[in-house]
Amino acid sequence: MKNTNKIFYNSLLSIAKVFYLLVPTFLLAFTIHNWFIYTLTTIKMCSVFAISIVIFGYIYRSFDIKSSNLSKLITAQTITLILSYFIIQFTLFVNDRNYLSLNQSLILLSVSFLFFCFYTKLLILFKNFYIGPKKVLLITTNKNKHNLLKQMQRITKSYCVSSIALDTEDYSDITIKAMDVNAIVIDEINEVLKNKILNFCFFNKKEIDIIPSIEDLLINKAYPLHFIDSPFLAYTSFGPRVYQRIIKRLFDLIVATVALIIFSPLFLVISILIKLTDRGPIFYKQERMTLNGKLFYVFKFRSMVVDAEKNGAQLAKENDSRITPIGKILRSFRLDELPQLINIIKGDMSIVGPRPERPEIAKEYEKELSQFNYRLAVKAGLTGYAQIYGRYNTTPKDKLKLDLMYISSFSLLLDLELIFKTVQILFEKESTEGF
Repeated sequence: MKNTNKIFYNSLLSIAKVFYLLVPTFLLAFTIHNWFIYTLTTIKMCSVFAISIVIFGYIYRSFDIKSSNLSKLITAQTITLILSYFIIQFTLFVNDRNYLSLNQSLILLSVSFLFFCFYTKLLILFKNFYIGPKKVLLITTNKNKHNLLKQMQRITKSYCVSSIALDTEDYSDITIKAMDVNAIVIDEINEVLKNKILNFCFFNKKEIDIIPSIEDLLINKAYPLHFIDSPFLAYTSFGPRVYQRIIKRLFDLIVATVALIIFSPLFLVISILIKLTDRGPIFYKQERMTLNGKLFYVFKFRSMVVDAEKNGAQLAKENDSRITPIGKILRSFRLDELPQLINIIKGDMSIVGPRPERPEIAKEYEKELSQFNYRLAVKAGLTGYAQIYGRYNTTPKDKLKLDLMYISSFSLLLDLELIFKTVQILFEKESTEGF
């Protein structure tokens, strides 16, 4: 596609996305009591509602038509709408001691939801008709080819791998393949070839998507220094600074304590169900690793039979026969993880961080991936970057990369974003293999 067509499409899509904001906002204005209309209160309420949709829409990528499928978009838009609805209800209560009535709420939510479904489907059809998936050349190694191609096949609506080039091929042959694609995906290939490809893309105005190496991620947040003619990239710390760790700890204590109080009735219900299932223990504890390799016992609701690991440590698999009937439900909604709130209060874990790994399994990973312990630069987390953007059967190296993206880009705002994103993955069907 020519650049002018791309600009036209992106501009048109940006204008189209404005309707995601305008339609629910205008609908809110006309579902509020008649005497609110054209008053300052109506303007204020609609502004709060619109801002909420923008913020949650950004967090959940609710309107990212170019890179998400219909089901994920509808899930994200539904969560965005519901959270924005609760905020407007709270705002109405604080300002006017009044709520949207049941009828008003039903009109607002149902009509907005139907609009989202129809309009999103329309824009996706427009996108597929106008540009279709992006044609890419995948440059990789023979070792990584099959795994990477398998992952790329999950996103065929956004990327179409039209050809593959190995790093052992001649550079001229690779450039011939590159001329017929929209973008080039560069895997972890040798630096000499990577530099040549980057130079080719620059002069031929080709989009470049790079899969970073572990070393690339370590200096992700380096900042420039200018002492001599050659610029420096300085990287002085890996992970949160001291003041950030203090704030993060206070945040963890407050959130975990409040969550434990809120979910206490659910704790009681789950405990009764586990006891009624097989009369075994309610909780299950297991040795895991956290900050700087410290060992601790993580607490979970028991989701497997009592003697699940009588033959030694092993990862759970899809349709694992060791998982109890109630355990399948708990795992589907991550409810077996709730007792980890106790670990957070104790200080062993954080709300957000790398998944706590078992020491014996971590040792196995380190045999082939010596950098795997880099993820121990922060406390293990109840949720995290790898848990959200990866899958249960994601390779250890890719999990490490995702964890390093979080650690090198740490901020409290990122923590908040990942907490909100956790709500979304509860409604997305994922394989439980490897968890």
